[in-house]
Amino acid sequence: MTTLPAYSGPVDGILRPTPDEVLRELMGVIEAALEKSIRLTKSGIPPKPLWAAINDRLLWQDSKSILYDWDEVDQVRFMYSLAVQLALVQPDDERLLTVGPGAEEFFLATPTRRSEMLLRAYYEVVDWDERCDARNDHGHRHNFGQTFRRDFLRQPYDLRRALVEALGRCPDDAWVRAADVAHHLTHSVPDLLISEDDDVPMTPPDEADPEVERLLEYWVILAARFGWLDLARTPVGLETRGERVLRLTPLGRVITGRQTVSYADEEATRERAKPFVIQPNNDIIFYRRDGDISDEYLLRRIAVDQSYAHWNIAVVTYHITPESLRRALETGTDPEVVEQRIIQRSRTDVPSTFRNLLRDARRQLGKITLTQGLSAVELGPVDADARARIEAAGFRSFGSTVVVPWRRWGEFTAALGEDVTEGFRYPSEEPLAKFAETTLELEWPVLPMIARDLLVALGVSGDPPSVEMSEKTVATLAKTGWTPKAVAEAIAPLVDGELPAWLRAEVD
Repeated sequence: MTTLPAYSGPVDGILRPTPDEVLRELMGVIEAALEKSIRLTKSGIPPKPLWAAINDRLLWQDSKSILYDWDEVDQVRFMYSLAVQLALVQPDDERLLTVGPGAEEFFLATPTRRSEMLLRAYYEVVDWDERCDARNDHGHRHNFGQTFRRDFLRQPYDLRRALVEALGRCPDDAWVRAADVAHHLTHSVPDLLISEDDDVPMTPPDEADPEVERLLEYWVILAARFGWLDLARTPVGLETRGERVLRLTPLGRVITGRQTVSYADEEATRERAKPFVIQPNNDIIFYRRDGDISDEYLLRRIAVDQSYAHWNIAVVTYHITPESLRRALETGTDPEVVEQRIIQRSRTDVPSTFRNLLRDARRQLGKITLTQGLSAVELGPVDADARARIEAAGFRSFGSTVVVPWRRWGEFTAALGEDVTEGFRYPSEEPLAKFAETTLELEWPVLPMIARDLLVALGVSGDPPSVEMSEKTVATLAKTGWTPKAVAEAIAPLVDGELPAWLRAEVD
């Protein structure tokens, strides 16, 4: 892989990344959702009061004047979309936003794991596009490229992969001119900013597309906010802005595959830190300098509601009550995490009052079941070496399917040798199948894992797959153990409960 040329001259105004800013804003999305009973609209769009509540918690706030319309929100919608992609928040059956199963997986992960999870979520966001949603510091749209609508030839995923791949060509521990990155992108991905109806622009070999340069000028700020880049400018005179230069941080080298970090070492470093002092009145004093954002997240989850506008204070105090702790446990917080991450990392002896508080809260959980975010990955025809690496990494497999906890995606993709980019989320937002009279039609050309045994028994075929399904068809399945009720219960999740009357009667 060709490495971009290093810049060896002087630089001015070095801007070092502060990735905790983005993490604090994502934490703010959770707090905004829990502040009131926020109910999504029937079309799944958050109401305007949630936009305002999120905006109040952003460090880079949008202007109040652009919060009146869904299409006019930049940072607010971006942070909300990231939070949804990470499953930090999700709607329940009544469309009320709650804490999602990804919250603990994400915030309690080590810094490297968090960064890898954030990168994957960033790749997958589709409700926000840098080319037509990003704004400048005056609140005006940047409108990169030659189109003002979402009809770009390349998807946002392709754009972001290209941008991160370009960063991967930066040399280690050296400054690179953003103009050189733009030049590489111009000629390696010439259709990056064009619409479906545009022709690929003809750019001289020794020049960069001015629109790509303008996109880089904006995007490197976002990359720095994620913690991937140091930014600076070259000193070219008092009357000019200077020229942007950038340098990969250790985190940037990790996400571009230039450097590996031991998760175990990160965990061990964090376990050695003692950032807490627990008081007999169940106050927890937190020394921020000795902890990290995961400690802050956990404290906020188990503490009573309060205003959190004090990020610059070095030492903060959180108060825990039986009600606040029970609420956290009932919404997914693992009591073992409280034990391991707070009690075992206290600087002083833990008062019996706090241990009793945790014991009583655990006793009151009753039938509450704690879950974690999981993915079921169907391997398909992978080579024997890849399968051996996956099994050696400790992942459980069931036939050709591997179960991957979300917090271990980095380890899984490293063992597999590539990232997984396609799949379904269960329950899916849209039905995966539908009935057209007596025909069951699937929406996708591959059979979903859910109810696959039944679909195979039915003889589903075609592209997309379909099968005639009548009372007579179901009756013939009884010989293989599929009762009409079992068929109805298996098909219902695929069609979002929209069963024919004769089949619905089996489950009513």
